[in-house]
Amino acid sequence: MLRLFQILITNLRIKQNFDIYITISIGISVGVLAAFGKLTDDKVLAATLVTLNLIAILFLGTRRMIAHLLESPVSAENFFQKSLPGNLDVILLGAKESICITGMSLKRTVVTYSSVFQEQLKRGCNVKILLIKPEGHGIQLGGERISQVINKTRHQEYVKDTVKTLEWIANQTNGPGRLELKFLDYVPPFGLFLIDHNRYAGQIYVEIYNWRMEVGSIPVFILTPSKDRQWFSFFCEQFETLWANAESYKFGAD
Repeated sequence: MLRLFQILITNLRIKQNFDIYITISIGISVGVLAAFGKLTDDKVLAATLVTLNLIAILFLGTRRMIAHLLESPVSAENFFQKSLPGNLDVILLGAKESICITGMSLKRTVVTYSSVFQEQLKRGCNVKILLIKPEGHGIQLGGERISQVINKTRHQEYVKDTVKTLEWIANQTNGPGRLELKFLDYVPPFGLFLIDHNRYAGQIYVEIYNWRMEVGSIPVFILTPSKDRQWFSFFCEQFETLWANAESYKFGAD
């Protein structure tokens, strides 16, 4: 009750929802007066009709507001995020079947979530990683994309460090889950984190790669099959196409 009173006071201060409160007041007043016999039947009927008309006007206004919101374009400020969620480790640990990640070198990502990958592999979750090939045409462009341009050799080292970390995870983990790594010989147009993308409760995080901008300026958006069926399917297909045309890496081959 106290909570409702606080909402009422707040709305009155900011002059919001006056029409609703007037309608409620009229309805309550008519009911109380009629109950004590202070109003004739004609007056009760007239007041009831006025109240119903006010309710109809409120519903009409609400419908118009909803229609306006549906017709209005979604603001990019609300659609894009400035980074991946801070609780991504929790989200990855929630995967039931698969985790698929596409990126440039993913050096920091693989190190940060190495324990998550190990835990999920033990549970039977499959992990797929897609990187730029360390000896290929895309490695040079990948280094030039970063704000502080790094040379080809250094970018190769980043990718090789990631491979070493994944090798360590593969050697340390005994479980039903499968860890797979493939290479692209070009720069992917976006980064992807797909969590259970073959399940209805799946999620996809898409990173739009920039060109020589500071870290943190990469726009990120989230897709789910329930809300974004068309584009969720699009990025699922994009990953599967990238994966099918990538070069496989065999752990423990060296």
